[in-house]
Amino acid sequence: MKRGNFENIPRNGAGSLHFRDAVLDDLKLDGTNLPLCQFERVGLKAAVIRGSNLTQCLFVDVYLRLANFTEVDFTGTTFRNCNLERATFRRCNLRYCRFEHTAVDPHEIEANLPSEPNLRRDLARNLRKNFELQGDRKSADIFLTHEINAEEMELWARFVARTDYYRNKYNALERVAAVGKLAGLKISGLVWGYGYRIGRLVLSYIIITSVLALIGYFLRLQFADVELMSRGLSFWESMYQAFAETLGSMTTPFVPMSVGARVLQVTERFTGTVLLALLAAAAYRRIAR
Repeated sequence: MKRGNFENIPRNGAGSLHFRDAVLDDLKLDGTNLPLCQFERVGLKAAVIRGSNLTQCLFVDVYLRLANFTEVDFTGTTFRNCNLERATFRRCNLRYCRFEHTAVDPHEIEANLPSEPNLRRDLARNLRKNFELQGDRKSADIFLTHEINAEEMELWARFVARTDYYRNKYNALERVAAVGKLAGLKISGLVWGYGYRIGRLVLSYIIITSVLALIGYFLRLQFADVELMSRGLSFWESMYQAFAETLGSMTTPFVPMSVGARVLQVTERFTGTVLLALLAAAAYRRIAR
């Protein structure tokens, strides 16, 4: 397709068409088959494309603001430096698509994510990176959540060998490893929000330390106070001792006197060290983003 020649777009034009350096707002295509085509520096504001095949196409510097896509097959298509603000997607196939430095409404894409867990994960990961590069952390977080959920779905499907694809691709040992990784993801999400939610990590610290304090209190583990009297701690003394140990304080007045008390103290110090390391990692991730 020659420069700017949009007047007679064929209904079928696989691979040989290159649309470039033209403006044709309000373009309407219905039932058009244009796989493997290129659109470069094209203005297609408010275009309406329905029931069409645009698989493995390349859109570069294309202005598609307010465009409407309904039942369009975009399999394997790449959008690079495009403007898809306020564009709508209805029942579109976005499998294997890539978005690079492209402005697009995240909620429009959410409704069109693939149903297959591995394809859903890959597209969500690509969109997360796309929004991170634009400094849109809120939209990036939306697809981070989709990416993690899809990863968990994929691991579970691998473990239970839900389809012939998983049964043929993964052996029994790999399926067991998948459920182990899934458990690790669940714990990571519960403890520190997969490393992206510092607030959840702080809450986890408070809960875990309180549980350790209650263990020391209810088991009446023996500690020596400043008067070197061995005794069980009161509720608030147990809380103070647990939080002081997990925070690495060297000023706690209670010295463990029994084996159980020593085990508890080591557990508290180890827990505090791990949680502090996770806090540093979570803070670094937020800064790096």
